Amino acid sequence: MRTRTRLIVVALALVGCLVVPALAAPAEPGVPWCVSDYDSGDWYWLRDGVKTSFHGMCEAWVFNRTLRWLDESNGLDGAVLCYSHYPTLELTGHASVSKWFADPANVLKDVDVLRTRLVHKADRPTDHAQLPSFQFHLGQHPRAEMEVSECDQPWQFLVAVKGRSGPPLYASSWSDRPGKLSVDLAALMKGRTYGEWVQLHFFVCTWRREPRDASVTFRLRLAGRPAIVTTLPMFRTVDSGRHYVNREGFIAPYEGSTPLYAIMVDERGFFLREKDASVWAELGDQKFNLTCRKDGVWEGQTKKLKEGEHEVVLRSTRVGRPRETLETRLRIHVGKHEFIAYDGWGRLLTLRGANGLADKPLGPLTGSYRGQMMFQDIGTSAERPLHGQARWEQRRSQGEGQAYGFHWWESLTPAELDTEFEYLARCGWTLVHLCQGWIWWERLDAGGCLAPHGAQQLAAVLAAAQRHGLHVHFALSHYPLGKASKPYAQYLDAGYKPSDYGDTKSRFYEMFAHYLDQFAAVFRDASALGSLTAAGEGDPSCGGTFVRFVRDRLYKSDVNHILLCEPHGHITRDPEYYKTQEWGTLLGGFRTYALDKKPLSEVAVAFRLAPLGRLFMAEGLFWGYMNAAYRIDQYRRRVRETLYTALAARSPIVMTWEERAVEDERVVFEQVRRSVDWSRPATGGDVKILIDGGNLDGTGRQRLARIERLLSRVPVQSLYITDALPVERGIDATKEQPLPDWLTGRAELPQTLRLSLPLVLPEGMRAFYTWSDDRTVLLAFIRAGRAAVEERLSAPTTEAGHYTYADTQLALSADMEISRWEAICESPGKVQLRIYRAKDNTMTLVGRSELVEMKARGPVRFELARPIQARAGDLIGLYVPDESTHVAAHGDGRMLFVEGNAGETPTPLADWKSEPKTLCMWVIGADGRTFPARGDDPAASAPATRPAARPVGKLLLRNLPDVRLKVRLYDLAAKKVIHESVVHAQAEIPVPAGAEHLFLTTTPAPTGQ
Repeated sequence: MRTRTRLIVVALALVGCLVVPALAAPAEPGVPWCVSDYDSGDWYWLRDGVKTSFHGMCEAWVFNRTLRWLDESNGLDGAVLCYSHYPTLELTGHASVSKWFADPANVLKDVDVLRTRLVHKADRPTDHAQLPSFQFHLGQHPRAEMEVSECDQPWQFLVAVKGRSGPPLYASSWSDRPGKLSVDLAALMKGRTYGEWVQLHFFVCTWRREPRDASVTFRLRLAGRPAIVTTLPMFRTVDSGRHYVNREGFIAPYEGSTPLYAIMVDERGFFLREKDASVWAELGDQKFNLTCRKDGVWEGQTKKLKEGEHEVVLRSTRVGRPRETLETRLRIHVGKHEFIAYDGWGRLLTLRGANGLADKPLGPLTGSYRGQMMFQDIGTSAERPLHGQARWEQRRSQGEGQAYGFHWWESLTPAELDTEFEYLARCGWTLVHLCQGWIWWERLDAGGCLAPHGAQQLAAVLAAAQRHGLHVHFALSHYPLGKASKPYAQYLDAGYKPSDYGDTKSRFYEMFAHYLDQFAAVFRDASALGSLTAAGEGDPSCGGTFVRFVRDRLYKSDVNHILLCEPHGHITRDPEYYKTQEWGTLLGGFRTYALDKKPLSEVAVAFRLAPLGRLFMAEGLFWGYMNAAYRIDQYRRRVRETLYTALAARSPIVMTWEERAVEDERVVFEQVRRSVDWSRPATGGDVKILIDGGNLDGTGRQRLARIERLLSRVPVQSLYITDALPVERGIDATKEQPLPDWLTGRAELPQTLRLSLPLVLPEGMRAFYTWSDDRTVLLAFIRAGRAAVEERLSAPTTEAGHYTYADTQLALSADMEISRWEAICESPGKVQLRIYRAKDNTMTLVGRSELVEMKARGPVRFELARPIQARAGDLIGLYVPDESTHVAAHGDGRMLFVEGNAGETPTPLADWKSEPKTLCMWVIGADGRTFPARGDDPAASAPATRPAARPVGKLLLRNLPDVRLKVRLYDLAAKKVIHESVVHAQAEIPVPAGAEHLFLTTTPAPTGQ
């Protein structure tokens, strides 16, 4: 029986072999693709539709330990030279000069002095180990040599440029056996015009072709060669009266010539001196020899250089090898000695020239943080920048990848920077904001020294900005080290801890000071560098001690650039607290993120508060998250409204964050900036408003917003004060009290006020303006005041079916007989007004409308067949039967909801859930009152007395000074002047029908006009 059973088993096995087909070999993994998250998150390899994070991007990178720096402490005037003193850079094993990272599920360890082993255990088909962000001099180490000594499944070697989306710079074939690779990195980088310093990621990938662990043992090194190495890019200015602080700390004349420095190293990494080599430089028709100092540094001097960009070619030969010529190139950027300053009396930026000449007022500068460029057709011959709304709309639905993606600023070529900055300048930009040191962003602080690749790339950015008339606002660091990603290991090795930010005697401060000294040596003469911050939005987290230290240290050797700070998010504390705490900066920034989805009157409040603390708009309107919630047309309008409110307020700097697709909204902004005489200050206001700390948040802030909303109807320029309230034209906003009847529309304007105001608006228009003290320069942002339009533009979210809603933010303030109701339709469909009363922990239906249909997007209004008798405290609500129907809502508040139709039966309040939203809905009483009150409504409590008739189809200029003024009216949507004339005393300016956003200026007319 046993034999018979065995035969049956064998027979069945043979049958199985005949029936079951052979398994096909797994397909080889495709070529991976670099993809980055927009502003945070990670970098990924996208391979065969699967994303795998670059391992170690937020870990403690080890900056190239072989690099050495020579700077002003070594006798290099206004220059920093960086080089490697190792002939070969071992990147694996115990001798590695950096560090590899892998998924924690995998095993990564050094097996001996030169080799590292990766064991792939993670449950994914492919994985990798990474050496991130390695910087080295391509002239010294042009070739990567990879050797795999052991493997049991296929492996692959990849190289990627840090910050670059798309295919890798190099990808080997998959191999399932040991072997060697020699990769000519210099050849791969040729034509990319990055310069001598490069920053690359190296990857060793594994493929679990069979369902078991995969291991690979490998050695990677960068082979060295003899090289000539010169300084990082240099900046100088040309001016006969120019003076600078030399390395001895004395003010010395600058004659226009520029010192040159270089070192020459042999294949062992040793310096070559005059007995071993000769070094010379060529610049146009200039050719001159360099001489070798005792320390092995070669130095020379150019003749006087003209304004512009100059490329010096430095060459060298070794004694006995005249045909072996080594070469490197140095960029010298020479600009005018003009730097941005700040005039505290005039509250504006100026351009400071040489010899202390009178500063030239600049007016408001505007731009955005621009950490990365968006490209389309990435990795193809058709790759190009993705600019403008039309092209974005075409690409966005295709998803990030080849269709579109981002190249970060550290990886952009000079040609790409030129394309970007030419476009931005054409769109009216004057500023570009750059940051560093957050998560895996570029880091210029390489553990207490200036990172050579970062400095080289910042120089390329500044050169492109100079060519196109832009300035760069740059953050010297970011949040405290370690907040979002670990600092360089060099800081950790020195014992860094976050509490060091409060101790200026710490080793951290000593290292950071050295970095600042080197930064100043390279960039203090860069006139395209407009301003600096110690840590950008991280300033409050780093603290006033840190900001003050950065200012003091920087100003020891850089007296050209102003240091700003960002002490505020939303302004909810004393606007000038950073001054009372002696941070030591001239200007402070605030951010509008908390306001970007609120009514525009909230934005107006921020810009009226700003002068109290010398504040400017540092950030806001972040496209990265706003465009996900806003439609692009909403985003465009909100950017426009914020920018031109800021311009009318004369904010010295107006910056958004990563603004995309709508960059051309600054076209008129720049035209206005260039046409206005900014030397005429505007320090007053027609109505003074007394405020205190209670007005910076909560109900006190809402009180200010309501006042600004009502002032915009008149319109009247307000001035916030914190001392005694004037008897006339004053409003005490520090406490809740009735507003003046002229403001709420119950009475005519006082005669004294009417005779001092410059504008009478057409019916339905609103304005926010600033008038110069001499009344010659008027800047007015004028917009359609239709409440439905305003609410629609500030309603980034919606409510939909099948749900019933009751809005706690829309609790009636008084009894009302409701006869009509309004809403903002985002997606058409049927809806029903509901009025609920919450009492004794129960929700009771008070009344409802018929089920009506919203037929199109936008404002909708419905009459009630039977009025609803509602009481104070009743909640406005809504029933939406269909999930495809959407009603606009704000992204804050407290909305109660239940799934389905709540019906007429009282329901326990506990059954209702809540979410942070507020419906864009209104109810109108039989007496004409609207709740909630809107900018178009004088008040919620009583019908208004109609003010004097407003002009139709035109605006009136009146009470002008006794001089001739040039008037320009711009259509902000069309981005052009639609009216221009010279007026005296008063004028009528035609306003096109349907105009939504206008900007008006008056300036003294040139002689003869």
